[in-house]
Amino acid sequence: MTRSRRAALVAALLASLLVATTASAYVPAAWVPRAQHIAVDYWHAVPCGGEASVAWAALDPDTNAASTWSNPISSYGAPQLNSGCVVDFNATEAFSWPMFCTVMVHEYGHLLGRRHVPDRNDVMYIYYVRPVAPCAAGSRRASAARHRRK
Repeated sequence: MTRSRRAALVAALLASLLVATTASAYVPAAWVPRAQHIAVDYWHAVPCGGEASVAWAALDPDTNAASTWSNPISSYGAPQLNSGCVVDFNATEAFSWPMFCTVMVHEYGHLLGRRHVPDRNDVMYIYYVRPVAPCAAGSRRASAARHRRK
């Protein structure tokens, strides 16, 4: 990735972080921007012109999160035209960091035009199976930092 492309992605991510979010009792507020940053890095793209917001909602117990957006042409075919983008996380789910982060990556995938896939090893599989590497790595770093402080 070129330096200018990376700078543009970072600028768009920072703009998206200015969108108000609400927090869940189960997820520290710092997790939201951290997971958004990992999702942008994972996909090498910023969804919805940097205007994706994160919220908490009462969802079906089997649903970790749901993303919604408007598009004048196609639900998945022209993601650069997506607007009104919201990722609703299940307010009753007790997320671990790796799960929350991976679900954010998955939902950002939808906002960027990706559909569910049948491969259980792909982040776009319909159910959470395991964390993607950047989310698992962040968990190990946090765990190592906790152990060093003892």
